[in-house]
Amino acid sequence: GQFFPFFILTLTSLVTLPLTYSLLKPSKDLENTAPRIKSDFRPQHVDIIQKQKQKLLRKERRLKRIFAVLVGYAVMAWMVYLIIVTARSTPKIWDPYEILGISRSASEKAISRHFKRLSLQFHPDKVKPDPAKNQTIESLNNYFVELTKAYKALTDEEIRNNYIQYGHPDGKQSFSIGIALPKFIVTEGNGKYVLLVYGLLLGVLLPYVVGKWWYGSQRYTKEKVLVASAGSIFKEYQGDLVGGGIISALSSADEYKQMLKDEKAESGLATVEKKILSDGDSTVPGTALSPKDRKVLADLENASRRKALALLWAYLGRVELDDPTLDEEKFEVAPTAFTLNDSFASIALAFGSLPPILGSFHMSQHLIQAIRPGGSPLLQLPHFTPQVVQSIEGEHSRSHMSIPQYMALSEQRRRKLSVGKDLLSEQQYESAIYCGIDM
Repeated sequence: GQFFPFFILTLTSLVTLPLTYSLLKPSKDLENTAPRIKSDFRPQHVDIIQKQKQKLLRKERRLKRIFAVLVGYAVMAWMVYLIIVTARSTPKIWDPYEILGISRSASEKAISRHFKRLSLQFHPDKVKPDPAKNQTIESLNNYFVELTKAYKALTDEEIRNNYIQYGHPDGKQSFSIGIALPKFIVTEGNGKYVLLVYGLLLGVLLPYVVGKWWYGSQRYTKEKVLVASAGSIFKEYQGDLVGGGIISALSSADEYKQMLKDEKAESGLATVEKKILSDGDSTVPGTALSPKDRKVLADLENASRRKALALLWAYLGRVELDDPTLDEEKFEVAPTAFTLNDSFASIALAFGSLPPILGSFHMSQHLIQAIRPGGSPLLQLPHFTPQVVQSIEGEHSRSHMSIPQYMALSEQRRRKLSVGKDLLSEQQYESAIYCGIDM
């Protein structure tokens, strides 16, 4: 009916407007709240990084929500258009004064005189139909009957009581109530189809959606980690766990089993292990795996966990794997590890052991900065490599220089240590210093 667009507009608004708010409200995620440093620096694998960001957006269902919002606003616009163009029938109140064309303050005598004049003019025996006005004998008779009813409603006591009580001289009138549904739903013969649709919506689709949401939410902790993964990390927890031990614990998560299942677990594993075990200088802290971390990796029998751990070490060590698929997997494991580390931090806080608590906080920094535990903070600067860091800190240095310490060096000494063959170019140096000032 004419109210159907209002009904659909209301329902669509109840879904579309909250979805719009969820899309537009400022996100509290670290990715969106962390301060930014403006720089023209672009990492080597920027295309893979952007691809991973898009993948995370799809995982968060933002694209689905955006599509749903666009469809919602399209439906709302269509309903508004129908509301504007649809002719609406408004019930008219029966008014004897309006029918007779007299003032409400007219006396009974004045009403009688006016009615007599109208009778002489509109009595069926005295008026002839005018085809130009689409008048017929029937329409003229009906009009005179209305005039008579209006006159009696104002002069005849019994009929007047009907008018006062029911709003019409003929007494109580029948009425109809419209519902905000399209005509094809209430059309005779379509009832079985409507019942079938209601049955599918309420008996099949609704329980499926609610069940999927409920059981899906039960699979995850408040840190958005699989409950099974939290259990695995809990089993790996120890009171003295730090650095590489935390990385090993995170690799036990079920997320990695799903990410690196079947042939993905074995594919390229030997290459990754060869790269990370041969990378770095064992004399420089944070550039090579410790003997303990190497043993943990070698003792793992589960292929998916072993590859996840190897990829995490490759990511933290910024190891080039020389394979597009492996490099993509390397950048894929890092955001998952960052989320899993939140779960590890919750477990550590529950136990109250200080080393794992501090270790989880440090691990968040390592994962964001892509620096191994014990690695140099200078690697945060654009274009800085282990070779550049070694030139600045000294070949046999056993400790690392912080960024403030590096920036505190004189311009001449900084440039001498940083710029040169196999080190930074002048342009790279200027880019690094520009970022270092804001850090």
